[in-house]
Amino acid sequence: MIATEEISEEPQQDVAGEFRGIIQTNALVLGLRPEYVFSDRNRVYARTSALAYFSELQVEQFFGSGLPNGITSHTTDGYGYLLGFGWAHSFTRRISMQLELSHMVQLDLFDESSRSFDLKSNSFGLGIGYAF
Repeated sequence: MIATEEISEEPQQDVAGEFRGIIQTNALVLGLRPEYVFSDRNRVYARTSALAYFSELQVEQFFGSGLPNGITSHTTDGYGYLLGFGWAHSFTRRISMQLELSHMVQLDLFDESSRSFDLKSNSFGLGIGYAF
């Protein structure tokens, strides 16, 4: 599975003006997804996966009038994991729907700096599937 996520915060005030942080992540996720079928059309599943990520942190600075605005960014890559669970319902033999709640952790972002951190995010997914 390939996952992509962008987290953007509202502009915040500091001494020089306003700033906003944005982090964009792309990840390759590989793992296991065991299922339990509890009726002909319904099943629940758990997901446990390892991931390799590439992230970019961008900070935009908005100064007062007469000063140029500034943007700086930095990239990092590393590993992490994804845990999730969900429910799948088959409408027909070929068409199904899935609901999933996931928790993704990117370990040691910007590990070359003295202030590395883990990025944790939760997501809710809704999907429609077609079996060929």
